[in-house]
Amino acid sequence: MKNDFYYRIAGFDIMISTFCNLRIDSALPSFIPFKLEKPVNGPFLIRCEVRSLVDVSSVELNGDLLDETENEMGIIRLYKHDAGYMLAVKTNLWNEWHYMLADKQFKAIVIYTRVNGNNENNELSSLLRIAFSQSILKYEAVSVHAAAVYSANISYFFMGESGTGKSTHAQLWIGNIPDTVLLNDDNPVIRIFGNEIYGYGTPWSGKTACYKNLSFRLGGIVRLKQSEVNNFSLLKDVDAFISVYPGCSVISCDKDLSNIMCDTLIKICQTVTVGKLECRPDREAAILCYENLVNQ
Repeated sequence: MKNDFYYRIAGFDIMISTFCNLRIDSALPSFIPFKLEKPVNGPFLIRCEVRSLVDVSSVELNGDLLDETENEMGIIRLYKHDAGYMLAVKTNLWNEWHYMLADKQFKAIVIYTRVNGNNENNELSSLLRIAFSQSILKYEAVSVHAAAVYSANISYFFMGESGTGKSTHAQLWIGNIPDTVLLNDDNPVIRIFGNEIYGYGTPWSGKTACYKNLSFRLGGIVRLKQSEVNNFSLLKDVDAFISVYPGCSVISCDKDLSNIMCDTLIKICQTVTVGKLECRPDREAAILCYENLVNQ
């Protein structure tokens, strides 16, 4: 039996159709704040079919392996074939592969996943995150690996390599700058509207349960670097681009998607304050960063 569910994430509508006995709110609890109670007619950013893993045996799974990523969560493999892409995900919790077939723009996708009662389905969420991050690129939007906060209706994004202290710095803002609230702790979205740039919460927030269907004008992007001395420096032009680019979600070997993302990122860096903060994990670093951003 087919069931349709509708969501609005960062202003984009997606439709998820289940062809299996999947309890969608249990499988995707972080999506509940983004769920639309009434059907919408589109246009849809993504049309997703969710089917049971038992049906995957009838599907031809092939393609050229482009990339393999392994971290504490599990393994992700990306394959390219004539019609588009195939992704395979295996988490450390479940010793089984889950699959997504997608067209070249990730607008039409089919996901084969486990149907397991009331349990959360991290593999389904991860595959949707990947599809979403690629499909938004042509609409001047980009998903970034960052911690995001908002204060006085302005959002601020903190980027950096894993372990740099993005979440810690966000908490320092919350603890030391009045009325600062966490927007997202792992995968917020940046989107261009005319001459304005906005930061959005999403259903993907890493290990922190922060799933806010909110958006605020983006006041700054800061790349963090651990240091024994706190120092803030503004970045312009190429330096700003190079600072933000590593945290952007794009299939870099896809020239079309990569070029579109780069065009969007150039506009973002020309409009939004971008800085580098060499810092200790302390109150002084948060205040220094805040003052430099709000005074631009």
